Amino acid sequence: HLQKMPDLKIKSVLKNALDGLRCNAQFAKNLNDEMLVHDACIPSIIRGRSVKQSIIAFSSIDTFTPWKFEGIQDDAISKICRELTVLVESVHERRKRDRSCLDDERSGAASKIPKRGYAGVSSRVHHDAGEGSSSKRQKVESTSANDCNDVGGEIGAGRLTDAHVKMIQWIDEIRKKSTSMALPLFDNTSDHFDLMISYRVNTEENTASRIYDKIMLAPSPTLAQMGNRRCKIPEYARADCHTGALDPGIARTFLDQKHIPQGRQREQVFFSACANSLVFVPLLSWYEEEGKSPSGSVGELMMLHHNDRVDYFLLEIIIANSLMCLPVGHRWLQRISPIFIGKAVARGYTNFPFANVEKLPDVPSFQTCKKAAEILMNDLRIPVDTIVMAFSVKEHIDRLIQCQGVNLSDLGQEDKALQIASKNLIDQ
Repeated sequence: HLQKMPDLKIKSVLKNALDGLRCNAQFAKNLNDEMLVHDACIPSIIRGRSVKQSIIAFSSIDTFTPWKFEGIQDDAISKICRELTVLVESVHERRKRDRSCLDDERSGAASKIPKRGYAGVSSRVHHDAGEGSSSKRQKVESTSANDCNDVGGEIGAGRLTDAHVKMIQWIDEIRKKSTSMALPLFDNTSDHFDLMISYRVNTEENTASRIYDKIMLAPSPTLAQMGNRRCKIPEYARADCHTGALDPGIARTFLDQKHIPQGRQREQVFFSACANSLVFVPLLSWYEEEGKSPSGSVGELMMLHHNDRVDYFLLEIIIANSLMCLPVGHRWLQRISPIFIGKAVARGYTNFPFANVEKLPDVPSFQTCKKAAEILMNDLRIPVDTIVMAFSVKEHIDRLIQCQGVNLSDLGQEDKALQIASKNLIDQ
């Protein structure tokens, strides 16, 4: 039916839309649709779309993640409303941080700390390319009198610390290296994974295994119709003497417990799968007990406030966020679909504490970012986005929260919730 839409531009509609969009170039850039033919690299929304092009753009799941109404009507509407509320709150919070950062730059008040931290610094480094390290330090210090959070959690006394300068110099180094690298090419008919489950071993190992088993036991009729055209398990992740063949209807799912062959380097297999999967599925949890430090895949990131180290769960997230910044035609990863997990109780799961994300470190984990860049550029031969590399721990989790996912607390009793979550992944 989309092909029947009139391929005409309505002048009055275009004028009103473009008058607003041209006031915000970044917003227009975000609304670009790569499905539409480009002209001199001008975003399609600025060039002006026809009625047909507008509908096609909004129908693109690569640009706009669809939300489905499922279940009883009132429950389905309530669920969408809750998700919209979370989305709107996160947008307002981001705008508040951006305004705070802008006010700090205008006022030059040394007592204020820019909320976006290194992300703001990294953009200056990006434009100040080519300067020596000493002149770069002098320039950054002269243009920013703001205090910054140290990687170890301390606050610099009105100046950039050695840790900050080290991060800035490293960002500049990987930017130069990335610009000389070609975008990866891939054959979309080659073996790959449909899903990759990412989790923290000490808190979600059992949940990840249960989700994997439910996926393996639920063949999809839609996938089964593809028959012999369905891919196999990639050779690097096959157990000994295994052909990699599966029932065509089963979603090819990577779980490290099942797909790290003996004798193979764990990291090499794991991160090859990360770059070789269509959907990245992080299991996000946060548990708190009185008198104890937070636990869970997200809760344990709080420890990075005091002791920076390579956190392997955060490492997978950084790699996934980096891959999503590549052009659609140069990456396997097409979607991030988080599962939000609360504490398991008799009636099911408690709600994931979204508000706690604001407590996470608002500075990068330098050690984890460095490891991610090494894996992407050296092992996988994939260039990196320096802005993503400069994201704080909190900003990386914020990105996941903005993706369309499922909250187990909405899905009923424990086993039923995992069954519904697994079906949702298969449908994707």
